[in-house]
Amino acid sequence: MTYIFNIIVFNINPPKPYLFTTETYISTIDISQIIIEINTLLPQLSDFIDQFHNLVYQSKINVITDSAGNLSIDVPKDMPDNDAMLLRLVLN
Repeated sequence: MTYIFNIIVFNINPPKPYLFTTETYISTIDISQIIIEINTLLPQLSDFIDQFHNLVYQSKINVITDSAGNLSIDVPKDMPDNDAMLLRLVLN
């Protein structure tokens, strides 16, 4: 098989960078320190997510998020008010 390709070459100059990009910035934190910190925090975040999931699943509540990211809970009708208030305090 023979393929014919049309190649178009444009002479386009890349845009010049803004003035602030010509300044050299030196980080005070080494990338390895950032990776170590992330490796420390990710298991904690994972544990928090697991606890949240288990609490929501076991208590049979619904978690509602609005467009601004605010969370609210919808508890079952048969849940006592004291239990609902305790869940509200735990989740806040």
